[in-house]
Amino acid sequence: MSRSLYELCCRYSNGEIDTREYRRLRRRFIDNLVNSSDQTQPATDMSGEEFTRPHFSPAEAQSGVSINDHLKPPGATAHDQTGPVITLRSRATGKLIIQAVCLLLVAGGLLWVLNTRGNQDEQAGQGNSVTTAVTSVTSPPVLNHMHALLDLDKWSIADVDGCYALLLKSSAADKSVLRSDDRYHQFLDTVHIYQALAEADQNEVMIARLALLERALRD
Repeated sequence: MSRSLYELCCRYSNGEIDTREYRRLRRRFIDNLVNSSDQTQPATDMSGEEFTRPHFSPAEAQSGVSINDHLKPPGATAHDQTGPVITLRSRATGKLIIQAVCLLLVAGGLLWVLNTRGNQDEQAGQGNSVTTAVTSVTSPPVLNHMHALLDLDKWSIADVDGCYALLLKSSAADKSVLRSDDRYHQFLDTVHIYQALAEADQNEVMIARLALLERALRD
């Protein structure tokens, strides 16, 4: 056993004993001092904390050796105690910064996509409006006549003749506009229906007029 608490601290600081053994011997040493009848100083002069605190020589006090230097594990330094903490904090801060940057990039990308789609939809809507306006202004007469026939409940021979005459006067561009209209196929189907009705009624004149109209529509 060490002869003094100071010697015990020196052995611990030099690595001769581990932390668990140091604490056990220190407790035993203090108990012996308290229970011994030959105490170097009264137990009432020092607090419990002072019993466990090692005493230093004047040379050690001047050299800046602290109690923590004796109580910390052998070979440990101030840098060893603060280094890991600083490193962990730096890593955590770096991760937070990286996550924040990633979130900003993702948010910026989403905003860019939404703005791009909004501009495209707006341009498409404007383009459709312009196309509709131009079509309504420049619609050829034959197209307007076709729409008028589709809105009628019943066609007459005069109606069919009027559409046929407009087709003969129409240019290739006008006929192209007519065939690109979304009601063009409906108009052809209606012509076929009136042909069937005229054949059922044996209306030879109507049959002939509808045959000419269908041929002109397909030419």
